[in-house]
Amino acid sequence: MEPDIYALSKAGFSKERIEVITRCDDKEIQIRMLLLQRVLCLMEMGDMVRQSILQI
Repeated sequence: MEPDIYALSKAGFSKERIEVITRCDDKEIQIRMLLLQRVLCLMEMGDMVRQSILQI
């Protein structure tokens, strides 16, 4: 089962990141890459919230 490239692009993944994920044949590693991307995104959102709170 191949990753859905359209869904990844709609989720905000860059073309380079999609290439890296789809190039990998190991599905477990693909899942780990997606989870890592999610964690990084959540951390970035948390930083933005923290900065906006500090500005109040």
